Amino acid sequence: PGILRYKLKTGEAGKVAIGWGYVQVSTEGVNVLAETATAADEIDVKVVQDHLKTQEAKLVTESLDDLSWEQVQHEIARLKAELNLADSKTFH
Repeated sequence: PGILRYKLKTGEAGKVAIGWGYVQVSTEGVNVLAETATAADEIDVKVVQDHLKTQEAKLVTESLDDLSWEQVQHEIARLKAELNLADSKTFH
């Protein structure tokens, strides 16, 4: 999870917060297949903050197996990427 900066062949550029996925690099360009991709204007900061608190609480209050722990960590990273993207929008 993180923020993906992109520039299309048309010259259009932007940023999206992405979840896990795959990248294919070739001489013709780069293809990205991500589980989720969220633009800054689609992010409801309050909802994301609330969901982040819930996920972080799971790490403390629930007994998670290894897979569940990894999934929660992934979700936390994705949510933090969304918040970082939303925050960067307010400064540009």
